[in-house]
Amino acid sequence: MFTACTLWGVFDGEAMNAMIAFRDDWIAQLYALPAAQGRGIGSALLEIPQ
Repeated sequence: MFTACTLWGVFDGEAMNAMIAFRDDWIAQLYALPAAQGRGIGSALLEIPQ
């Protein structure tokens, strides 16, 4: 994934709360920790221009 995808993460201090991996206009993975869900973090990651 690291060599094939572009990765973006959302951090709270040193802790990563969510991440998105995409390549070739395709979202390969999107994760948000349960404690970070419902705060719009995943939606914000989906808005990143690819």
